[in-house]
Amino acid sequence: MSPSTQGRLLVAAQFALVIAIVVLMNVISFDSRIPEFEKAASAKFQQPVKIKALHVSYLPKPQWRLEGVTIGAEGQITDARVIAVPMSYSALFSGSGMLESLQFEAPVINAEGLRWLLFGKSQERSLAVHYVSATRIRLDIPNMSIPAFDATLDVGDDGNWEKIGITDAEGKVTLQLAAGKTKRLEIKLDKSALPLVASPVFDDLTASGTFDSRRVHIEKFEAFSHGGTLKGNAMLQWAEGASLDGEVTSNSINMTRILPGLMENGRLDGKASFALPLDSKVPPRLNGSFSIDKGTLSGIDFGRWLKGESGGETKFNKLSGNIMQQKDRIQLTQLSGDAGKLTVKGSATIDEQGKVNGHFSVDLNLGVERRHADAILSGPFKTPFKELKWDRR
Repeated sequence: MSPSTQGRLLVAAQFALVIAIVVLMNVISFDSRIPEFEKAASAKFQQPVKIKALHVSYLPKPQWRLEGVTIGAEGQITDARVIAVPMSYSALFSGSGMLESLQFEAPVINAEGLRWLLFGKSQERSLAVHYVSATRIRLDIPNMSIPAFDATLDVGDDGNWEKIGITDAEGKVTLQLAAGKTKRLEIKLDKSALPLVASPVFDDLTASGTFDSRRVHIEKFEAFSHGGTLKGNAMLQWAEGASLDGEVTSNSINMTRILPGLMENGRLDGKASFALPLDSKVPPRLNGSFSIDKGTLSGIDFGRWLKGESGGETKFNKLSGNIMQQKDRIQLTQLSGDAGKLTVKGSATIDEQGKVNGHFSVDLNLGVERRHADAILSGPFKTPFKELKWDRR
């Protein structure tokens, strides 16, 4: 065997040995160091931390792999796997508490654990980490359906978070939290509902405000929906049965997009107070007033209807009224429609099954001739609204 061949074989053997060592290091247990990690993490989180298994990886970069992680005596935060990346290869075994990052892969957090993360204070600096990321976070809070989301945390020199960025899996919801004397938040939505509530869905929304351990105060929000704008403010108190309560002003909402087949043209302006419960089993509440300019009601021409004819449409100069939604029941009161020489006044209720029951007075003033009739509106309130019926009382 030539010297060159022997050299190549030696290099190959050394390379194979290195590969074997790396592979072994990825599977060898380092459970003997678990107490050391649990002590440092418990001091950092100020809660008892338990780790079931500990391994080390060298590729693509040095990292500790913590498996079966539990934070809190009652498992307030759990994760099947957490990756701790030290500052260097030597830091793996030097005992240095400096970490480049912590990566949580699929944590489950209950309400108490969420409070620890947002409002807890740590003075422990023996375990220093400046960047924390988490994917597929799931909040385990009773009666609340919250899709999984991702988050990143920037940690300051004092060991507490300075900024938190949150995004949902589809990238439609973005939250930015900033620490300080007063904690602030910014929310951006893209064809999505607000976090923690199921409705309504906005084309886009921006909001900003403050939060603490007792409440979230949305100082202002502005949204685009159904061709118009919504502006307002809201408050969320942290309590059982909590809801996001606030006020909203709407401008130039396109009625054709809200009630296609029933209303054409027309732009809605209004003002209302609302409550959007965090509990997904509780429906939202709304109480306000509205007016619609230059709208067209399809399915009935009241002028012809007074003569006993059916069909057609009625063009209103203005249609106004009050609206109240309680549970799944919607009430429309003090409805008033101005169509020049024709006026329509009344009220209507949409019950929990989506059935309409309305009562109206219809008056036509032609000067020398006046006509009047009382009308009853009934039928299912669903698109395209062809089954709604107008009958004389």
